[in-house]
Amino acid sequence: MLTISYVSRPSIPSLRRTRVLDDIRAVSIARNSQLGITGLLIVTAMYFAQVLEGPEDAVDDVMKSILADPRHHEIVVVRRDIANRRRFPLWRMARFEHETFADASLSPLLAELHTKRGGAALRRFDRLLDDIRRSRCEPSA
Repeated sequence: MLTISYVSRPSIPSLRRTRVLDDIRAVSIARNSQLGITGLLIVTAMYFAQVLEGPEDAVDDVMKSILADPRHHEIVVVRRDIANRRRFPLWRMARFEHETFADASLSPLLAELHTKRGGAALRRFDRLLDDIRRSRCEPSA
């Protein structure tokens, strides 16, 4: 099973943001259910971070469409690994978003991960993903 994590910069105008993100989530859940992909999208004012996990061909195909998506830019893949198990087995595409927390706490981490792509920032990102998985997001269908 392939796991890909990336960080990008959103291109969505603020007035359309909620509707566009709701649309992304709805399409992702339907597509990911068919392809056997699970994952998480983290949203801040300045960054998106996403984890995709599932069959290698399916994840690669979805990643190709993400790389061509005009709703974000400066896409940086920070991890591409073969994993033995899913981190988010029940989430076809959960979304974690809380403006105050995200802007104060997550944006600096995602900015560091976006520019440095590894090391301590990647370890902190992994801890964040585990914390979100355990306590913050409701599983989606």
